Amino acid sequence: MKPFEGDSGPCKRQDAYLSALGTLPRVEIIEGHYLQKITKALLSVKPATGSREVSIIRSEEKQSDVNLACHLLLDAVRGNYDTAVVVSGDGDLSTPIRMARAEFGKAVVVLNPQMRSSYHLETVATAYRGTHYRWDAKAGKNVKTRNDGVRKGLLQASLFPPTVLLPDGSTVSKPSNW
Repeated sequence: MKPFEGDSGPCKRQDAYLSALGTLPRVEIIEGHYLQKITKALLSVKPATGSREVSIIRSEEKQSDVNLACHLLLDAVRGNYDTAVVVSGDGDLSTPIRMARAEFGKAVVVLNPQMRSSYHLETVATAYRGTHYRWDAKAGKNVKTRNDGVRKGLLQASLFPPTVLLPDGSTVSKPSNW
Protein backbone atom coordinates (compact mmCIF):
# COMPACT_ATOMS: atom_id res chain seq x y z
CA MET A 1 0.00 0.00 0.00
CA LYS A 2 1.30 3.44 -0.86
CA PRO A 3 0.58 6.23 1.61
CA PHE A 4 -1.12 9.39 0.53
CA GLU A 5 1.15 12.37 0.97
CA GLY A 6 1.57 13.04 4.68
CA ASP A 7 -0.53 10.03 5.78
CA SER A 8 1.54 6.91 6.39
CA GLY A 9 -0.84 5.59 9.10
CA PRO A 10 -2.70 3.05 6.93
CA CYS A 11 0.60 1.66 5.59
CA LYS A 12 2.07 1.28 9.08
CA ARG A 13 -1.08 -0.47 10.30
CA GLN A 14 -1.08 -2.84 7.33
CA ASP A 15 2.64 -3.59 7.82
CA ALA A 16 2.01 -4.37 11.51
CA TYR A 17 -0.86 -6.71 10.61
CA LEU A 18 1.09 -8.50 7.87
CA SER A 19 4.07 -8.92 10.23
CA ALA A 20 1.79 -10.51 12.83
CA LEU A 21 0.19 -12.77 10.20
CA GLY A 22 3.67 -13.82 9.11
CA THR A 23 4.19 -15.47 12.51
CA LEU A 24 1.44 -18.02 11.82
CA PRO A 25 3.02 -21.19 10.39
CA ARG A 26 0.09 -22.20 8.17
CA VAL A 27 -0.57 -18.76 6.69
CA GLU A 28 0.87 -17.68 3.37
CA ILE A 29 0.57 -13.99 2.58
CA ILE A 30 -0.23 -13.40 -1.08
CA GLU A 31 -0.09 -9.74 -1.97
CA GLY A 32 -1.21 -7.59 -4.82
CA HIS A 33 -0.17 -3.98 -5.14
CA TYR A 34 -1.66 -0.52 -5.16
CA LEU A 35 -1.57 1.86 -8.05
CA GLN A 36 -2.10 5.55 -7.52
CA LYS A 37 -2.99 7.79 -10.40
CA ILE A 38 -4.27 11.28 -10.89
CA THR A 39 -7.58 11.34 -12.72
CA LYS A 40 -10.54 13.66 -13.25
CA ALA A 41 -13.84 13.45 -11.39
CA LEU A 42 -16.98 15.53 -11.09
CA LEU A 43 -18.08 17.16 -7.85
CA SER A 44 -21.52 15.91 -6.78
CA VAL A 45 -22.74 19.50 -6.44
CA LYS A 46 -21.83 22.20 -8.93
CA PRO A 47 -19.85 24.92 -7.16
CA ALA A 48 -21.06 28.52 -7.27
CA THR A 49 -18.03 29.41 -9.38
CA GLY A 50 -15.45 27.43 -11.24
CA SER A 51 -15.47 24.04 -12.84
CA ARG A 52 -17.33 21.05 -11.53
CA GLU A 53 -14.44 18.87 -12.76
CA VAL A 54 -11.57 18.35 -10.32
CA SER A 55 -8.35 16.35 -10.29
CA ILE A 56 -8.21 13.57 -7.70
CA ILE A 57 -5.75 10.92 -6.60
CA ARG A 58 -7.30 7.49 -7.04
CA SER A 59 -5.75 4.50 -5.30
CA GLU A 60 -6.60 1.14 -6.85
CA GLU A 61 -5.79 -2.31 -5.57
CA LYS A 62 -4.38 -4.49 -8.34
CA GLN A 63 -3.92 -8.24 -8.76
CA SER A 64 -5.07 -9.34 -5.29
CA ASP A 65 -8.16 -11.14 -6.60
CA VAL A 66 -6.24 -12.70 -9.50
CA ASN A 67 -3.47 -13.86 -7.15
CA LEU A 68 -6.02 -15.32 -4.73
CA ALA A 69 -7.86 -17.11 -7.56
CA CYS A 70 -4.64 -18.63 -8.92
CA HIS A 71 -3.55 -19.90 -5.51
CA LEU A 72 -7.04 -21.25 -4.73
CA LEU A 73 -6.94 -23.34 -7.91
CA LEU A 74 -3.25 -24.30 -7.64
CA ASP A 75 -3.76 -25.50 -4.07
CA ALA A 76 -6.85 -27.44 -5.20
CA VAL A 77 -4.83 -29.17 -7.95
CA ARG A 78 -2.09 -30.02 -5.45
CA GLY A 79 -4.62 -31.33 -2.91
CA ASN A 80 -3.44 -28.83 -0.29
CA TYR A 81 -6.89 -28.40 1.26
CA ASP A 82 -10.23 -30.07 1.70
CA THR A 83 -12.04 -26.83 2.51
CA ALA A 84 -10.86 -23.35 1.59
CA VAL A 85 -12.10 -20.25 3.39
CA VAL A 86 -12.23 -17.15 1.20
CA VAL A 87 -12.72 -13.85 3.00
CA SER A 88 -13.99 -11.54 0.28
CA GLY A 89 -17.05 -9.94 -1.21
CA ASP A 90 -15.53 -9.75 -4.70
CA GLY A 91 -17.83 -11.49 -7.17
CA ASP A 92 -14.89 -11.85 -9.58
CA LEU A 93 -13.85 -14.83 -7.45
CA SER A 94 -17.00 -16.78 -8.33
CA THR A 95 -15.42 -18.54 -11.34
CA PRO A 96 -12.37 -19.95 -9.52
CA ILE A 97 -14.57 -20.96 -6.58
CA ARG A 98 -16.98 -22.74 -8.92
CA MET A 99 -14.03 -24.44 -10.65
CA ALA A 100 -12.45 -25.58 -7.35
CA ARG A 101 -15.76 -27.16 -6.39
CA ALA A 102 -16.77 -28.66 -9.75
CA GLU A 103 -13.39 -29.79 -11.09
CA PHE A 104 -11.61 -30.76 -7.88
CA GLY A 105 -14.43 -31.53 -5.43
CA LYS A 106 -13.21 -28.95 -2.93
CA ALA A 107 -15.45 -27.18 -0.47
CA VAL A 108 -15.15 -23.39 -0.47
CA VAL A 109 -16.65 -21.32 2.32
CA VAL A 110 -17.03 -17.60 1.67
CA LEU A 111 -17.00 -15.09 4.52
CA ASN A 112 -18.10 -11.77 3.07
CA PRO A 113 -17.01 -8.93 5.40
CA GLN A 114 -18.76 -6.27 3.35
CA MET A 115 -22.15 -4.81 4.19
CA ARG A 116 -23.42 -5.69 0.73
CA SER A 117 -24.03 -9.21 -0.43
CA SER A 118 -22.49 -10.90 -3.42
CA TYR A 119 -25.10 -12.92 -5.27
CA HIS A 120 -22.36 -14.47 -7.42
CA LEU A 121 -20.34 -15.70 -4.43
CA GLU A 122 -23.43 -16.83 -2.55
CA THR A 123 -24.56 -19.03 -5.43
CA VAL A 124 -21.20 -20.80 -6.01
CA ALA A 125 -19.87 -21.22 -2.45
CA THR A 126 -20.35 -24.39 -0.45
CA ALA A 127 -21.37 -22.11 2.41
CA TYR A 128 -21.72 -18.33 2.52
CA ARG A 129 -21.80 -16.02 5.52
CA GLY A 130 -22.54 -12.35 5.08
CA THR A 131 -25.44 -10.12 4.19
CA HIS A 132 -28.24 -11.85 2.27
CA TYR A 133 -30.76 -10.22 -0.06
CA ARG A 134 -33.70 -11.44 -2.10
CA TRP A 135 -35.56 -9.77 -4.94
CA ASP A 136 -38.86 -8.28 -3.78
CA ALA A 137 -41.00 -7.89 -6.93
CA LYS A 138 -43.58 -5.79 -5.08
CA ALA A 139 -40.95 -3.32 -3.90
CA GLY A 140 -39.00 -3.61 -7.16
CA LYS A 141 -35.67 -3.97 -5.35
CA ASN A 142 -33.42 -6.29 -3.39
CA VAL A 143 -34.43 -6.54 0.27
CA LYS A 144 -32.04 -7.62 3.02
CA THR A 145 -33.25 -10.88 4.54
CA ARG A 146 -30.52 -11.52 7.10
CA ASN A 147 -26.94 -10.83 8.05
CA ASP A 148 -25.18 -13.95 9.29
CA GLY A 149 -21.64 -12.61 9.04
CA VAL A 150 -18.87 -13.72 11.33
CA ARG A 151 -20.06 -13.47 14.92
CA LYS A 152 -18.47 -10.76 17.06
CA GLY A 153 -17.37 -13.29 19.71
CA LEU A 154 -15.54 -15.35 17.09
CA LEU A 155 -13.79 -12.25 15.81
CA GLN A 156 -12.79 -11.28 19.36
CA ALA A 157 -11.39 -14.78 19.97
CA SER A 158 -9.37 -14.55 16.72
CA LEU A 159 -7.54 -11.32 17.53
CA PHE A 160 -3.79 -11.23 17.97
CA PRO A 161 -2.52 -10.29 21.43
CA PRO A 162 -1.57 -6.60 21.85
CA THR A 163 2.11 -7.44 21.18
CA VAL A 164 3.38 -10.18 18.86
CA LEU A 165 6.91 -11.61 18.96
CA LEU A 166 8.41 -11.82 15.46
CA PRO A 167 10.81 -14.59 14.34
CA ASP A 168 13.78 -12.20 14.45
CA GLY A 169 13.12 -11.46 18.15
CA SER A 170 11.61 -8.03 17.60
CA THR A 171 8.00 -7.25 18.40
CA VAL A 172 5.10 -5.58 16.66
CA SER A 173 2.32 -3.95 18.62
CA LYS A 174 -1.33 -3.51 17.78
CA PRO A 175 -1.90 0.04 16.51
CA SER A 176 -4.16 2.24 18.62
CA ASN A 177 -6.68 2.41 15.77
CA TRP A 178 -7.36 0.18 12.81
